[in-house]
Amino acid sequence: MPTAARLVAAVTLAGAGGIMYLVLLVFYPDADLHREQKALVSVLMGIGAIVGWFSLGKRMSNPVERAGGIELGIRAAITCAVWSLLSLGLLRMLYKIQGADYRDPTNAILDIFRAAFFNAQYLMNWQVAGIGLFLGICAGVLTQNASKLWK
Repeated sequence: MPTAARLVAAVTLAGAGGIMYLVLLVFYPDADLHREQKALVSVLMGIGAIVGWFSLGKRMSNPVERAGGIELGIRAAITCAVWSLLSLGLLRMLYKIQGADYRDPTNAILDIFRAAFFNAQYLMNWQVAGIGLFLGICAGVLTQNASKLWK
């Protein structure tokens, strides 16, 4: 059942995904992230919307879940980061498949995780990780307020 908490969580985490793309562009200008701009923005915002709807919004509207907006926002930010890394690894693997770079399927599957670990180095900067956690906390607090306001 759609609730205001789910809608607010999906919109705020999708916006946080878009903001994180801009943050990565600022902190890593020579990483050539603008080459795959449409795919990156789509993946980050899509993962944010899905995690917001199915995880953060669902947990916030659940009366049994007693965690606050800050805790659930941090959990949502970490969940978005992990799923985004795996999705970007899958996307890079699909690009390589189109170029016929693989000889067997096990190399393709292993390359998903190699690409995810390679992309994880961008999150190892404490400023980038801090901005991501801050955006997750903001999404959690806004979702909590929406859940309380429109029950």
